Amino acid sequence: MIFWIFVILTIVCIAVIVATNKISNKYDYYEREKNTRFVDFVYQNDEPIYWINGIIAVISGMVIVCMLISIIIAQTQADGLRASNEQRYNALVYKAQTEAIRDEFGIVNKSYIDEAQEWNEYLAKYQSYSRSFWVGIFYPKRAYDGFEFIDLQGIKMRD
Repeated sequence: MIFWIFVILTIVCIAVIVATNKISNKYDYYEREKNTRFVDFVYQNDEPIYWINGIIAVISGMVIVCMLISIIIAQTQADGLRASNEQRYNALVYKAQTEAIRDEFGIVNKSYIDEAQEWNEYLAKYQSYSRSFWVGIFYPKRAYDGFEFIDLQGIKMRD
């Protein structure tokens, strides 16, 4: 949504510049009694209107270009990120199913718990970003959807 707000802002500023130009060219300043107050205001202040809307349009246009670059990068790297996430998830699940996460007393290693918690936090964060109304366009859903959280409650601390 943030991207589309900047697109709309740019279009509105360009439309205001075009409308100001049309009003300035169409109406005559010397026929003030025929003009409405709005037309008279635009005619008298056309230079600041051009400058303000032009500056806003240029700045928001540059922001749009930066956002487009970011979107393109995110979309082109989404499949690689998904493959990386799959490998990370599969490794965590494999560790949970083996005795590799337990010490000689049968207690789950703290390093595995920390690693699983880091995965859960990472997954929750980026899944919520990808579903966000405001910034979801920057985080492709296909990179984060379909993964599950590691159930820390299900791992027995001791056998």
